[in-house]
Amino acid sequence: MTEQVNDPQVRSGGPFVGPGEGRRARPYDASARQERAARNKEAVLDAAQELLLSRGYGATTIAAVAAGAGVSQESVYKYFGTKAGLVRQIYERGLRGAGPVPAEMRSDAAQEQEADPRRLMETLGELSAEVLSQGAPIWILIRDAAAGGHAELIQHLEQIRDEKYRRMLLIARRLLRSGHIKPSLTEEQAADIMWFYTSPELYEVLVLQRGWDAPRLAGFVASGLAAQLL
Repeated sequence: MTEQVNDPQVRSGGPFVGPGEGRRARPYDASARQERAARNKEAVLDAAQELLLSRGYGATTIAAVAAGAGVSQESVYKYFGTKAGLVRQIYERGLRGAGPVPAEMRSDAAQEQEADPRRLMETLGELSAEVLSQGAPIWILIRDAAAGGHAELIQHLEQIRDEKYRRMLLIARRLLRSGHIKPSLTEEQAADIMWFYTSPELYEVLVLQRGWDAPRLAGFVASGLAAQLL
């Protein structure tokens, strides 16, 4: 004869185990959903960049971007807010460069670790050409659309310029402090020199108009920085 168990704690599994223990669902794992969202975002950025550079800002619609990426229009708006916000994110992606490590991190490491100033200028030239190849075409698109009166892109363009100048000023301050560049320069002078040699306008003139390739541009930037800063 089976003895009936009347202790409610025993019937429920005791004071440390709740009812239904063993049947409890596994904790929700959000990693798969996050990975899918990340892939979708990259697909949207890729599709948008291709359409923007081939059709222009005004002729590129969110519907076309969504179709090209294989996602819904609602997803594009959810990820990026507006078409201008999407364009800004494409530009920000370009600033990371082509390598697995963001170009800014590689630049910072070179500034801290490279003892030879000329070799440092070569590295900065290479990184500049890499980033310009990725980001300058989108910057030009932003500039031209802003000139056409797109208010949100006007704001983005101003922010991009402000952020770049702050970055150049930070590098100039760091290089002066480490003795990598001549002390007769002020921070502002050094920042202006780097601003010029890393400008999207330089890429536009030398690469898009004159047909230079990335290695030639990198060498030009490196020699120009060395001549002006060292």
